[in-house]
Amino acid sequence: MPAATRTEITNDMPAACLTFFVPPNDGSDTTNRELLSRIRRTGKFDRSGTTFVTTEPNDMYRRGGQFPVFHVEESPAALRPLLGDGPGQPRLLPSGLIDDRTLTQQGLFRQVHKFAFDGVSPESSETACILMAFKSMQQQHDPELITHWKTWTGARGLLVDFGTDVAPRSAAFYVRQRPERGDQFMYVVLIHVHVTEDTWCIVRHLVQRFRVERQFGYISVYKEHRLGRPKSGAR
Repeated sequence: MPAATRTEITNDMPAACLTFFVPPNDGSDTTNRELLSRIRRTGKFDRSGTTFVTTEPNDMYRRGGQFPVFHVEESPAALRPLLGDGPGQPRLLPSGLIDDRTLTQQGLFRQVHKFAFDGVSPESSETACILMAFKSMQQQHDPELITHWKTWTGARGLLVDFGTDVAPRSAAFYVRQRPERGDQFMYVVLIHVHVTEDTWCIVRHLVQRFRVERQFGYISVYKEHRLGRPKSGAR
């Protein structure tokens, strides 16, 4: 059965660990430099995976972004400890990993579908990542939402809006497997696009327009950030 039509979340689907960091909305650290420093000092996100930082700091909820930083881990070797079965399986990171004022939300997701786009990419080494994330009042996955994810998430419409101005690289749809309960994102779409100095503003404009028109879920534009290894005495 093609992956696009599958509605059951099974262990043979590629796994991904997504970690979101939610700093306090108190007007401090609007550049997120201190948050990135604290994430680096944990020593848990610099060895593998990819860290993304928002490029839209003027968020209406918090200056600096509501979910300014998130990390994606898809390496089978790095994920092996999280994929154990039984009561002794390792736990996800605690919500107070950074400090008691910064919320860490980590979940184990399954990649239901991913597709890459053909075509010539612009002469640019930069890639933007568009995060589309949705919570659910249901504790169980909805087969209809999984089947029609490209429509209800707006991913198809956003890709159409790119037209010939923006060159998409890939799009992937993830469904949370663990924790089974909790106030975290249930469905996540990651769209990677090639960007140049000229198309950065186009991507941001289309995402902002999408946000106003749909008014549900969370969407923002991110770029990759190299954390580096924590240094002794570094702030």
